[in-house]
Amino acid sequence: MMLTVRDLDGAEIAAVAAPDGGWTHPALVLTAQELAGKTDGGADAFIGGRWVGSTEV
Repeated sequence: MMLTVRDLDGAEIAAVAAPDGGWTHPALVLTAQELAGKTDGGADAFIGGRWVGSTEV
């Protein structure tokens, strides 16, 4: 499933295809690190349209 990252206004920052084997916590952490410069203003993450996390929590 696709990981979609949106800024706090709802604009898409990134869309990342799932790695082989699907999303795991380590894979999500690595992706978050790769997107760090784009999420400085806050962001929400969704997998398959379901909210899975935020920089605000």
